[in-house]
Amino acid sequence: TIGLILPHSVSTFFTDPYYPNLLMGIAKACNLYNFTLALFLVSTKEDEANVFSRVGRKGFLDGVIVQSGHHGDQGAIGKMVDKKIPLVVVGRPFRSDNVTYVDIDNINAAKSAVTYLHKIGCKRMATITGPLDSTVGIDRLEGYRQAIKEQNGQVDDNLVVEGNFTETGGYLAMQKLLPFQPDGVFAASDVMAAGAMKAAEDANLSIPKDISFIGFDDLPAASYGSNQLSTVRQKVAELGQKSVESLIEQIEDESIAPRQIILETELVIRQSCLQLLDISPQNIK
Repeated sequence: TIGLILPHSVSTFFTDPYYPNLLMGIAKACNLYNFTLALFLVSTKEDEANVFSRVGRKGFLDGVIVQSGHHGDQGAIGKMVDKKIPLVVVGRPFRSDNVTYVDIDNINAAKSAVTYLHKIGCKRMATITGPLDSTVGIDRLEGYRQAIKEQNGQVDDNLVVEGNFTETGGYLAMQKLLPFQPDGVFAASDVMAAGAMKAAEDANLSIPKDISFIGFDDLPAASYGSNQLSTVRQKVAELGQKSVESLIEQIEDESIAPRQIILETELVIRQSCLQLLDISPQNIK
């Protein structure tokens, strides 16, 4: 049996489409390799104590996958490492030298999105970040900063607003940005981008004539509607599949050293931003 620990509430799990996609990849791989999957949702310190006391019992699980990246998860990860429980983390943990993790290159993926906004003529590029107590939030913000600086620009703190990976969070963040007149927005998730676009439309801005948007994830909803979302595509289900495969390798061979598995991303341009005639990799470096 493989345990999947998600440090989120039940409501978040069912409302954020990232998690069902991740779970689909993990569940398919478990079926393929004849493992049972046990799901644990952890939203409080009490939940964490209960779950990790069970997970730590010898023979309770063959191995564990943890969706991580927040400061608060590091202690629990460390306990499992100390107990030598086969473990794979989805998302770069804050301490990454002693554990196997599967992730994407969030810095360069975000950088490519912001560089594209510059290429299509945006002068005031804003970002709605993920939570800045998470590695994904920190890394995607770093990619934004690097892109701005490489275009000989200075990062304007008025154009950086922290979000929380929800549509409401994206809407409220965009309302904070509007007075500073951004003409391009990189949102660190598709869900936040959807909220931000709604706020722009409510302010009578035309997308993409007045303002362009790029999200992150390429979840199914990104390709729906009249203003289909440009986004950074990451293969969320594949993250789940690779996590299971790497965990099984550890279960079968305890001598395998911790390693980092980095999957590729792709910039997908749709109607929510202006388009270059040629968006080959050479043009968006």
